[in-house]
Amino acid sequence: MSETRKVTIFGSGLVGCQWAMLFAAAGFQVALHDAKEGQAARALQQIDSQLRDLSAKGHLRGCLSAEQQQQLISAPGSLDEALDGAFLVQECVFEDVQVKRDVFRLLDAKAPAEAFLCSSTSCIMPSEFTSELPGRARCLVAHPVNPPYFLSLVELVPSPFTDPATVQTVKETLVKLGQEPIVKLRRQMQNVEPKDSSRESLLVMTCGLAPRYCFLGPLAVMQTNASGIRDYCQRFGSGVARVSATFGPTPTYQGEEVDRVAAQMNTLMPPESLAGVCARRNQFLAALARMKRDFSQSRGSQDNI
Repeated sequence: MSETRKVTIFGSGLVGCQWAMLFAAAGFQVALHDAKEGQAARALQQIDSQLRDLSAKGHLRGCLSAEQQQQLISAPGSLDEALDGAFLVQECVFEDVQVKRDVFRLLDAKAPAEAFLCSSTSCIMPSEFTSELPGRARCLVAHPVNPPYFLSLVELVPSPFTDPATVQTVKETLVKLGQEPIVKLRRQMQNVEPKDSSRESLLVMTCGLAPRYCFLGPLAVMQTNASGIRDYCQRFGSGVARVSATFGPTPTYQGEEVDRVAAQMNTLMPPESLAGVCARRNQFLAALARMKRDFSQSRGSQDNI
């Protein structure tokens, strides 16, 4: 990068730490802040340990060494100091709409006027916690898949009042990180159809859900995404139910919808290329099968999956 741009991470739990590591891997300066006193400093120690471990195992992202990446991440003593000079703020706090409102009200008041304000929320629409803000045009959801260091998908969800330039700049920034951002307009804007929904559907699975599912399955993913399924349901159940209630009728797999999806898929994967695609698929499935065997053999005595 020709210049070191600054990003602020508000919230230093698992997701906040992984965001910090992703930005540092791409050469950004990162300031960690947490409302809980001392938490950001403890997070720095965890990040240092994780970066060294990733480097030792050959899994470190980016071109910088673990030490260089660690030097880019700091935990300033105040929010004002953490926000000073930031061009982007990534919120990573508890999945509670009132908490989000309070945090975004604070960020909108204190962050530089040109800074973009992003939320890591998985189920809450951005309009629910940004609609009353003077700077709502710079706000959107940038929801990663857990763990974001290893899964590249990021959902970008703008509100009807989000400036399109905000979406574009955040998307370009995430691409620099090596992530796969997709813009999910339909979740927030009525009567808006994505231009390339088939490609988005492929990315949702290949860069998001499928890598975890192939090793653990959906229930074990829920179990590991929190402190067990009960905790998962307490944290995310109401949001998942709310989103599920918006689903349309069961598709009939006929007519214009088939024509639209078929045209998109034929562009992404022309029929004449299918033999080669299947050959590559089988090659990687064989490698995946070996990895799954290694995964099964490496399970501890307390893991009965």
